Amino acid sequence: MYENTEFTLSRDCEAIQIPSGQKTTIPAGTQGVITQSLGGSYTIATYQGLARVAEKDLDALGLEKPRTQAAQKLRALQTVKFQKKTFGTSFANVTTQRSR
Repeated sequence: MYENTEFTLSRDCEAIQIPSGQKTTIPAGTQGVITQSLGGSYTIATYQGLARVAEKDLDALGLEKPRTQAAQKLRALQTVKFQKKTFGTSFANVTTQRSR
């Protein structure tokens, strides 16, 4: 999802060095690029080499945690309910049909 995204760390960030597996802290201000995202972790390339960053630290990369498909469906359902309440049934039906 975020592959090839450049970043500058906004705060110190815990990471696991690749391939050694050693824990490290990458300092705030470090620039790099996300090379892969898989299973809730992100592989980044910096001047220190490759490292794996956990999803909990995405904010340090200036990114938001991706929404799950269930969360996206829930948000869509909430939007339709709001539209029905606010604008009436016909408007919500048209909007729902367009998004399919």
